[in-house]
Amino acid sequence: VNSLSTLVEKCVKPLNSSAKDKSKSKANSPFTFEERKRIFSNVEVIFQFNSQFLDLLQNRIRKWHDHQLIGDVFEKMLPFFKLYHDYCDNYELAVMCLEQCSKRKEVGAYLKNFESLTDSQKLPFYLIMPAQRVPRYSLLLKELVKKTEEGHPDKEA
Repeated sequence: VNSLSTLVEKCVKPLNSSAKDKSKSKANSPFTFEERKRIFSNVEVIFQFNSQFLDLLQNRIRKWHDHQLIGDVFEKMLPFFKLYHDYCDNYELAVMCLEQCSKRKEVGAYLKNFESLTDSQKLPFYLIMPAQRVPRYSLLLKELVKKTEEGHPDKEA
């Protein structure tokens, strides 16, 4: 969630607030409204989902006992994993759009400034994070199933 937070708080929100409205699609932002939409897709919603998901998991872990369930948290949040599908479908186009935009002087300056705010990490490093999250969730679930004892309610579900 930290990398998504960095992307949203240090990049997406400032860009959106600097672009006053759609009619002035470039305003004070180095990107047009359409470019921002293409590059960042639904990352703010994914960040909100991940924050909520993390809170649910942390609350469950804080109250952990031998018969504690965790599978129901994944089950509850399952419909929201569709958000990643949209993001991943758009990812290649987002990267191409960013590459095109980065040829402009004002975008290059913006990207350089962004790196200074993120310990020298470039924007594509953060843009790939949501796409990499899906396989990580899959691996996590497989590990949880493997480590769950027979007879545990989560194993049977």
